Amino acid sequence: MRKLGIKSVIRKRKFKYSKPKGIESGGIKRNIINRDFNASKHTEKWATDITYLFYGDGRKKAYL
Repeated sequence: MRKLGIKSVIRKRKFKYSKPKGIESGGIKRNIINRDFNASKHTEKWATDITYLFYGDGRKKAYL
């Protein structure tokens, strides 16, 4: 390889994602609306979905 002037490709290590210590997952919650989005009163039903991604030392959060 030295004679031909070629080099091997060195790949970077893939980052292994893991749950930080001390942070527990909320898990999957029960579906209480059951796709019935019609409400009898204004602002009776509210729904949201937030995904937290922990990074760095485990204390930093990114919201997706």
